[in-house]
Amino acid sequence: MVQTNLLFFGTKADSRLGMFRGGTAFVPILVVLLAMSETLDWYTIVPALLLSLVLCSAVGVQFPSSTSEAALYGALVGFVVMVAAASVTYASMGTLHNVPTYVYWLPVLLAATSVITYHVSSHFHWYTVDHYSNASIQIM
Repeated sequence: MVQTNLLFFGTKADSRLGMFRGGTAFVPILVVLLAMSETLDWYTIVPALLLSLVLCSAVGVQFPSSTSEAALYGALVGFVVMVAAASVTYASMGTLHNVPTYVYWLPVLLAATSVITYHVSSHFHWYTVDHYSNASIQIM
């Protein structure tokens, strides 16, 4: 069974390191979303910024202990967001034709981003364990 640990708020040091992890995830998510957009105007840039911010926050709170754990968590987050976006679009418009293409790639994008974030954060020691967290972290 694969398990992961999440830390939303802990100490100020935890928050600072979480911001570093989130920032690491923000850049690739934003770059891919903008690259997959058909046009680059305010109607695509602003939603891409907001979606990148939300998704990097989801990736930044994870404390994976392996590459596969990071990939699985990222893919699951991407899958949940993909299904939610497609469901809302279908419920409001009665069709899935208006769902942006990148929405269907979110599980792959977030799996890759989670792995990148895991390796960068492990390298720079951006994972902590303190008395606020019962996380068991193995940095490889």
